[in-house]
Amino acid sequence: MHVEKNICESILNTLLQKDEKSKDNIKARLDMQTLKIRVHLHPKPSKKVAGKVVIPHASYNMSKEEKKRFLQVLKDLKLPHGFSSNISKLVHVQGLKIVGLKSHDCHVLMQQLLPLALRRSMSKPVAKVPIEFCIFFRELCTKVLDMKTLERLERVIPIVLCKLEKIFPPAFFDVMIHLVIHLATEAKLVGPVQYKWMYTIERYLLTLKNYICNGNRPEGSIAEGYLMEEVTTFCARYIDGVETKLNRPVCYDEGPIGVAVSYFILAEEAYQVHRFVLFNCEKTHPYLIEHKNVLKRQHPLWSEHQVQQEQHTNFINNERQRAPLGEELISLARGPKHDSYSYKGFFVNGYKFETTNTDKTRVTQNSGIATIGEVDNVYYGILMSIIEVYFGTLPPMLLFKCHWYNTKHGSGSRIDEFDFTMVNTTLQSFEDEPFIYSFQAQQVFYSKDPVMSNRSVVCRWKPRDTYEISSVDVNVIVQGDEASLQDQDVGIRDVKDNIEEDVTWVCKELGVGVRVDEDVLNLN
Repeated sequence: MHVEKNICESILNTLLQKDEKSKDNIKARLDMQTLKIRVHLHPKPSKKVAGKVVIPHASYNMSKEEKKRFLQVLKDLKLPHGFSSNISKLVHVQGLKIVGLKSHDCHVLMQQLLPLALRRSMSKPVAKVPIEFCIFFRELCTKVLDMKTLERLERVIPIVLCKLEKIFPPAFFDVMIHLVIHLATEAKLVGPVQYKWMYTIERYLLTLKNYICNGNRPEGSIAEGYLMEEVTTFCARYIDGVETKLNRPVCYDEGPIGVAVSYFILAEEAYQVHRFVLFNCEKTHPYLIEHKNVLKRQHPLWSEHQVQQEQHTNFINNERQRAPLGEELISLARGPKHDSYSYKGFFVNGYKFETTNTDKTRVTQNSGIATIGEVDNVYYGILMSIIEVYFGTLPPMLLFKCHWYNTKHGSGSRIDEFDFTMVNTTLQSFEDEPFIYSFQAQQVFYSKDPVMSNRSVVCRWKPRDTYEISSVDVNVIVQGDEASLQDQDVGIRDVKDNIEEDVTWVCKELGVGVRVDEDVLNLN
């Protein structure tokens, strides 16, 4: 925990060149001069101004515009409910600094947000190395670990550290950086890091601190508070039908947010709802196959795409003419009622979903949607409305109406040079198929690309207090922190042992360097 926090602060302070805390200062340059390494970065007398020395810009130094771009990504980023604190409040773009970071803020920055900010602020060879370092921590901190992953991390982290040593100055590599090489081995011995790092202990210390009602007698207050906690916990175990902290959901509870609002489904929307339910219902699945076979016999020269289009158009009318076989099929064939209800938000699958109109007034982003299609294609979009529809006597169905982005590779979605998924937010797809069931939805959030304004980076996450229960042997379970979208996330499994390639120490694009007084060379 503290290793991760200290490393995150070292990276941020060095990249943003925070004078008092940066690892790249005049002493670090003098160290390189003493060691006779990286001659191009040594302080040199200024040829234009007498009494001044020039500190050359290193490859990891950013210009003022690049620093603003780096910070603006973090400033503009809206995170989902329960993801982290509002980090944008800690970012000062004009002051070129980030202040007031807590341990968990550094945890989130290191694993999720720092790669997003680095990808457009530095050159690819330089940015790729700290991004690989961040992904190492992300894979190390998953809820479920397997030995193959840890063994791979053990092999990868020495290579990543060697790459870091080729970029950052020797002063950057304090004891915290070198401790990282033992973290994967430590996880193999003691298990997932959340059971060993200090987060659990510090949360419990806060609980004990809250017991103190009399500051003059803290020990007695803690003892009495602990005793009261034990008594109430014991009694709560014998109370049925009453909500207590033992049976209350920790963070999320399935159900609507706010009151239900009457909603009238228009004819076109009702047709879309009716078709979606019929095509995604187990009861109608045999009839879909039968109808598809009939179309193939009637039109043997049609392609699979033409058959699907015809089925989408005429299947509803075909079912209405069919002799119904039961009350449930009768209700489905008649279509949805036009009178329904809508909600502005809903807790489902451990996520808090809110419509995009509600998101506009929030500091959080809860409208990002992802779902998996028939052939494991992942579709991305935003949530437009939440509708509770009724089919005759059947129980109500909760549907999400979404605005889907075009995920066609190239014009719609693409994978950038750092393996991040990007979508074109100006191109829409599946306008005639906007609905999905609520249980099919997974939440993502989007980070707007600072260079390409029409594209956003897709960021996936898994909510807290949710766990995947599998019927297979626990030793077979692999991964576990990104659900079914994990396979499309960024990883460091393809890190290559290319530490022998040449490195450019100096960033010539930023100019000659920074001029300082010659007296600084006399520092002890």
